[in-house]
Amino acid sequence: MKKQAYQVIGKSLPRSDAYDKVTGKARYTVDVEVPGMLHAKVLRSPYPHAKVVRIDVDRAKSLPGVAGIVTWENTPRVLFNATSTHTQSPPPFEAVKDQYIFDNKVRYVGDEVAAVAATSPEIAEEAIRLIKVDYKILPAVMTVEEAEETSAPRIHEDKNNSNMIGSPIENNMGDIQEGFKCSAHTVECTYTFPVQKQCQLEPQAALAMKAEDGRMMVYSTTQAPHPTRKILSDIFSLPMNQIRVANPPYVGGAFGVRIGFSAKAEPIAVALALLTEKPVKIVYSRDEDFIASETRHAGTIRVKLGFSDDGIIQAADVESRMNGGAYASWSVDVNGAINSRALTIYRIPHLHFHGYSVYTNTTLAGAARGFGAPAPTYAMEMTVDKAARTLNMDPIAFRLKNIIQVGDAWSAPFPCRSTGLKECMERGKKRIGWDDFSKKSYDSNHPRYLRGVGMAVGNHISSAFPFQTDYTGANVYVLPDGSVQVETALVEMGTGVKTTLGQIAAEVLGVPMESVWVKIGDTDSSYDIGGQASRSLYAGGSAVKKAAEAVREQILAYVALKQDCTVDNLDLRDGWIWVHNEKAMPFSEMTQDADYHNVQFSRLEKHKTDNALSWHAHFARIKIDTWTGKIFVEKLVAAHDMGKAINPQIVEGVIEGGVSMGIGYALSEEITYDHHGKQIQDSYHKYMLPTSMDYGEIEPIIVEAHEPSGPFGARGIGENSVAAVAPAIMCAVRNLLGIDVTELPLTPERLLKQIALNK
Repeated sequence: MKKQAYQVIGKSLPRSDAYDKVTGKARYTVDVEVPGMLHAKVLRSPYPHAKVVRIDVDRAKSLPGVAGIVTWENTPRVLFNATSTHTQSPPPFEAVKDQYIFDNKVRYVGDEVAAVAATSPEIAEEAIRLIKVDYKILPAVMTVEEAEETSAPRIHEDKNNSNMIGSPIENNMGDIQEGFKCSAHTVECTYTFPVQKQCQLEPQAALAMKAEDGRMMVYSTTQAPHPTRKILSDIFSLPMNQIRVANPPYVGGAFGVRIGFSAKAEPIAVALALLTEKPVKIVYSRDEDFIASETRHAGTIRVKLGFSDDGIIQAADVESRMNGGAYASWSVDVNGAINSRALTIYRIPHLHFHGYSVYTNTTLAGAARGFGAPAPTYAMEMTVDKAARTLNMDPIAFRLKNIIQVGDAWSAPFPCRSTGLKECMERGKKRIGWDDFSKKSYDSNHPRYLRGVGMAVGNHISSAFPFQTDYTGANVYVLPDGSVQVETALVEMGTGVKTTLGQIAAEVLGVPMESVWVKIGDTDSSYDIGGQASRSLYAGGSAVKKAAEAVREQILAYVALKQDCTVDNLDLRDGWIWVHNEKAMPFSEMTQDADYHNVQFSRLEKHKTDNALSWHAHFARIKIDTWTGKIFVEKLVAAHDMGKAINPQIVEGVIEGGVSMGIGYALSEEITYDHHGKQIQDSYHKYMLPTSMDYGEIEPIIVEAHEPSGPFGARGIGENSVAAVAPAIMCAVRNLLGIDVTELPLTPERLLKQIALNK
């Protein structure tokens, strides 16, 4: 391909799904209806820990309109993990499989006990109320500390007589004891993190039915159609080719909550469809979504840093203890992610990591946007900031002395090929006005208010490899009229990947964007592990680019033969065939000619991903009301290096959304439990989700350090903008008030308490 200015890549083209979504024409799982469809509702446990002694469904069965009821007694007794880790854990790793569709033991308030399919949602709801369940209530374990007690009740009796989930994660580099010996200073702190909910707009949902071709068809809100198909295949002993899983075609947000099953919507719908031999649709209510689908992990992280008089970090010792909730989900994997996020930002010769998760009788914890990143980024950045202030050094200067550079040794199992973190820091510093606000300042008109700035840095992965299997496929083919079709099982859940994959194909083939159509989210496309790990563009884009390049070669070879010239004299751009740098024929004319001569241009390309870290520096300017404890983020500058920005406007939107989530994590969002073990925050009304009224300006900055392993030099961006927000805000709090914020979120009540304690 001749070197030239990009025609499509790097342009803020309109999203290809924009019209459908703004007009309401876009279809989601909650919108799908088919003739004869039944509606399902789930009976959920009112207790955090209990044995199901007896289930009486007779009255519910006799209710007119009830078509079928499923419980632990008439569904497969096959253990599974409801997430993609069930399918992506190659030896010697092994997924922890500890869930049934229904079990004769419940392990958190909201655990599934039974499900009913009926001719209307109202009848199904009434039938649920008619089911009588006798429970033997068991002692509950609600915290990590309780779970670790030797006398604690065992939540899963078959798991090595312990509440630990799987095995701990250990990582060592250098000699940690030697590192602290040669350090002139050490700082150490332990941080506590809340349960955060993903709060995606579309609730968990699925529709299962026997399709016209005889296969089990499942429409689903899943982020991972192929892994979902595999788990369903294992549970119901159906060949994978007899199951089709698809989005219809959009997902109304996800943020990690459905990497695999959408809670258990898919297997419940399939079980009822098999029982009733009719289509069955299940849609979770909002409170069900809150209490019965995965959350971000709560827990604690301890960080100890050793550093020299001149501010060079010598050693880092990190320990994480995570609350996994009632089932394993991603709770083994999260500690690997915590290790990676904590210890790949800075050049540290001596490091040690130890992390583990435990079962408790709370809602299971799983993947959430920035999986495994917000907590360790907070812990590390707050400790690094404290180290800088111990030496009376500017926090930016301290970080610049220590950040990873290309070629540095680090603990990740792949090389650092590119980083724009230094540029992110320099540009962010300028845009926030660091030198003007770095000292404490009072509002001259209102002395109760303090203003100041803080900053933090971080990184995030661009794929699941090599921590899990990660490969993908894409099919690109050109139709006789010159239009281009791209097929991938990747999911469009709001990230814009349907658009950016189209831009990649259009750029390679030299056709306008409107000539490209992208099929997404369907297991009838080539295999892909799903929308996770910020990999959709990095992995899927690489496969699309390779397939499109192969198709381009086919086209050029055909034209060279027809024009009696060499491929070197040809080009494809602007929807035309160029010969000797002159327009020769429209692209569509050439493809029609090829069709008449029995020539098809197509390629199914497979791509085994590598990995690369994307980098970011966040700067927060805040105002503190010392009377009320209210913190207002006046401005947050988010400088991100994601390699080449395929569509800058989409990148900016992704950054802004992640920053909003990070502000919630810092200041207001958490799920807590009452003394009965029930979630208190089970709706948007009760859960303090920030809105645009709760913070000021968000300014994204795009930095483009070329990444050799990514398509056109791109890396991932989807999850990056969450993690560094909270430490940037809390470093500003420390700067203004001189307090160490060790517990999130920092609500007004907690801040006033801190202020009182420090007087």
